[in-house]
Amino acid sequence: LGRPVKWTGDRTEHFLVDAQGRDNEVEAEMAMDAKGRFLALRVRLVAAMGAYLHQFGAFIPWVGTSMTTGVYDIPVIDVTIDGVYTNTVPVDAYRGAGRPEAAFLIEKLADQCARELDIGADEIRARNFIAPEQFPYTTPTGRKYDVGEFDAHMRRAMDVADWRGFGARQEAARDQGLLRGMAMATYVEACAFAGSEPAHLKLESNGDVTLFIGTQSNGQGHATAYAQFVSDQLKLPVNRIHVRQGDTNELDNGGGTGGSRSIPLGGPSASRAGEDLAVKIKRIAAAELEADAADIELEDGVARIVGTDRQIGFDAIARAAKEP
Repeated sequence: LGRPVKWTGDRTEHFLVDAQGRDNEVEAEMAMDAKGRFLALRVRLVAAMGAYLHQFGAFIPWVGTSMTTGVYDIPVIDVTIDGVYTNTVPVDAYRGAGRPEAAFLIEKLADQCARELDIGADEIRARNFIAPEQFPYTTPTGRKYDVGEFDAHMRRAMDVADWRGFGARQEAARDQGLLRGMAMATYVEACAFAGSEPAHLKLESNGDVTLFIGTQSNGQGHATAYAQFVSDQLKLPVNRIHVRQGDTNELDNGGGTGGSRSIPLGGPSASRAGEDLAVKIKRIAAAELEADAADIELEDGVARIVGTDRQIGFDAIARAAKEP
């Protein structure tokens, strides 16, 4: 044909051919003492990689099992992982990347242990949570936790959900021909893996602000959160803060979106960029108003000398910044 040939699949075709999130077969055993305290965990996991190995295919089952003990104090864990090729589409990092499977595994085991002892789902968990005095805590797989009050969190969730009153609600639903169920699960994740996520701010000529950052939203609302971080520092309405994500014309580097890292890393970067810009705005405003920078406050797009009506708008400050 002498020209590029392109194909755009429909939604169904993409479900069939795109990388999938997980495909595991797992056998697991939990050892516990007579009081229901967990002693050891054994996991045998066969992870399908698909017909081709994608970027994070082999990483997903590893990182998932590294977090399998979750919020529980389990002294010993024995894990075997086998990755196998299949005739299916490849597996890659998608929505949790190993953590949902690990949580499902340990929580199913916790519930089974509770049934074996004929105690409540909350009680088996309370007996095995990592206690506050054990922090900082290192799991058998090397994951490090700095702080945590897991039992307090569970009790608070039970109160909010009216856990004790569920039986009455279940009976009322059954009288109406409806089935109602209730369960609990715990969760803690290693996220925000190390890397660089710089953010830069530009004060526009109209007094608005543009944030440049290397991540890219795909449904999580990053732009809104970033604008709020900047707004807190500049005291500027969020509708006057514009966010440009993943623009390589404006940024030399960035870590990108993935691994639950955008807000933990990008958020503080945006906040610090706002803090730095606030200092510069106050310094320019002080020079224009013949005041001390320490006496300048920011509010709603203006810089004002505290306790007076003398002020200058961000637009005028932007113009002043460009003057030699």
